[in-house]
Amino acid sequence: MKALFLCGSPKGASGASYLMLEAVRKASGGGPAAFLKDGSPPEPGGWEGLLSQDALILSFPLYVDLFPDPLLAFLETLSAEARQWSAASPGRALPVLYAIVNNGFFEARHCALAAESLRLFCRDSGLAWGGALMAGGGPMASSSPGLFRLGFWPFGRLKRALRAFGKKTRNLEKTGDVFLNLPMPKGLYILMANSYWRLLAFRSRTPQKSLCGPALEPAEIASSAGEKAGENGDAP
Repeated sequence: MKALFLCGSPKGASGASYLMLEAVRKASGGGPAAFLKDGSPPEPGGWEGLLSQDALILSFPLYVDLFPDPLLAFLETLSAEARQWSAASPGRALPVLYAIVNNGFFEARHCALAAESLRLFCRDSGLAWGGALMAGGGPMASSSPGLFRLGFWPFGRLKRALRAFGKKTRNLEKTGDVFLNLPMPKGLYILMANSYWRLLAFRSRTPQKSLCGPALEPAEIASSAGEKAGENGDAP
């Protein structure tokens, strides 16, 4: 089986999406991995090389139920290229698309709409839909990468599911929809998440009340803190 593993996270190799993708890649027997940066094909063979794969395994995060911009650009171009490919080579099979979706909410069910969108994308573009593994609490993997790679609590069940998912992609089997929540009380997860943001606000000298306003990315909080430091005459 020829497979291409695609990471659609803007965080690249430091994000939870890549950690999960690597776990699936190892379980499936390996294959090239690439990061999506724009609408161009992330493969030396261009779109022809990408569409000649047996499987495409896509891993990405959701940002309040939204696809990351690099992923959207890639899917829009992929849809057009797949249609052209099918028109030029009638009867030639297109790859099977699998998805690994994670989000920052505790419940994995928040990923369901994204998986359904990809299923409809496959139907309209001519690709085969293989299924999706959806995980809640994704940021915990990137905040504790060592524990995740070793499969220690709270990641043991997730790692086992990723390995099983990878074995199915190797055989081009349909996986169905797999939902995974972290094995901890929801209240504990929320407490840990709030503690992370409060610590980030403290380190960047951002008032904690700002965390209750419009959503801010960590980089924006750090940038805001830098501006305040400049106003106060502090070293950046």
